[in-house]
Amino acid sequence: MSRRGPLRGRDGAEDDERPSPGRDCRALTVNRRALGSLPSVIPEIDIWRIANLMLKCYGEADIESAIRAEELFDEGDRAGAAVWRRVIDAIAQLSSTKPPGPVH
Repeated sequence: MSRRGPLRGRDGAEDDERPSPGRDCRALTVNRRALGSLPSVIPEIDIWRIANLMLKCYGEADIESAIRAEELFDEGDRAGAAVWRRVIDAIAQLSSTKPPGPVH
């Protein structure tokens, strides 16, 4: 746990860091900021964090991410769609069982 204490859910009860099966994971898209307030570059660590959350929350994380990327593209948010394409790439790497290089 961090110095700030245990995570707490909306009801105030303690929560562990991993979502339980069936847990509501809509928090990834509910609190969207206005386009003008988004930073120009999303750090790589945040891409990997999102990818990890998507894998924990959705059975078909790559499909859910592709749907979100397409929604943003259709809304005219090209930068947002590009971020979700980076998430899709990270999901593919995290879910791959093939080693990235030769096995010794």
